Amino acid sequence: MAPSPAPSPCLRVLYLRIAPSRFFWLKNILEGYDNLAILSRDTATTHGTLLRYPPEREREVFALLTSIAATLLA
Repeated sequence: MAPSPAPSPCLRVLYLRIAPSRFFWLKNILEGYDNLAILSRDTATTHGTLLRYPPEREREVFALLTSIAATLLA
């Protein structure tokens, strides 16, 4: 088995606009993937949702978001 890539010292940030009722649903999905992303609310400014992820996991993050995008606004 090949070693995992070294973690990046910086996380990338993606601002999402999702239905408030879908926040914990998405958070639970992300927690099912080891070290994929951190989901939090940005209540200080936009009341949006922040997704932080390591650059080396970007492909996986966007593949997941693309596959569930239609359900995030429900």
